[in-house]
Amino acid sequence: MLNLKILFNRGGEDMKKKSLKNIKEHSAPTEELPVRYIIKTSIEEVENEEVLFLSFFGQAVKNEKADFNLYIWGNNYITQKLQKDGTYKWSSAWVYNLICWYPEKLATGTLMKKDRKNIEKVINIKCPESGDELGVIGKFQQKIMQDKLNIKHQKIKKRIDDVMEKVEELPKDFDKWIHSGPFGYSRYIYYKRETKKIVAFCTECKKEFAIVETKSTKKEIKHNNIGRCPECNKKIVYKAVGKTKNLCDDAYFAIMQKYEDGLIIRYFSGIKTYREHYKNPSLRRY
Repeated sequence: MLNLKILFNRGGEDMKKKSLKNIKEHSAPTEELPVRYIIKTSIEEVENEEVLFLSFFGQAVKNEKADFNLYIWGNNYITQKLQKDGTYKWSSAWVYNLICWYPEKLATGTLMKKDRKNIEKVINIKCPESGDELGVIGKFQQKIMQDKLNIKHQKIKKRIDDVMEKVEELPKDFDKWIHSGPFGYSRYIYYKRETKKIVAFCTECKKEFAIVETKSTKKEIKHNNIGRCPECNKKIVYKAVGKTKNLCDDAYFAIMQKYEDGLIIRYFSGIKTYREHYKNPSLRRY
């Protein structure tokens, strides 16, 4: 959930809230409708800016005050949630989270024409004839949240990039170490039984060889059994060709490097896949 300080300029945050609180509350609707909420709207002028003011009145329990209010202006929004003592608490909640995902049980006003016009005027998005005003509001809020989140991520990325510019390159043998270190367990012999012999390939030493089929090999060389490569003597897991199509291993590792007058630890995650062909697995690190 986005922090409110992202939605407002920090200096004018309290001032904006104070101005919004001065807006006269909507009166409770008198209509009897088989819906979860009735929404009333109005357009208010706050600090020389048009604000779309929406109030959501719950119908399960009648109340003179709205369950929550939603204020929208420019590329900003904020909500007020009704508390048990009758006061409102500020929130940055998404409208769908506030109504607990019951959009099909909503109605705005009575005929929705006036409310639709208010929404279209401030949000500048055409409401569908089906009356899906809530969907328009939800998508509008979602875009705002995503835009703010992108800005936040860009700032974080810039801070990281600024630090990484001062960090030396990874060692030349780093990727080679990844294969033998963190992925040292990812060793297999792929095999295929033919007449009186087993054709095998070791992913560790990259050698292809034949094994004479015996009573012993019939017991030992089975899919997912553990064994040793007769060529490099490394511990391996047997994989029958044709039975293993989406083998994927992962590992987490780190490296310590010099950074200015100290040290920095860089953490990585890696994925080794044998999907396209077991003789040429791919390894990616992040």
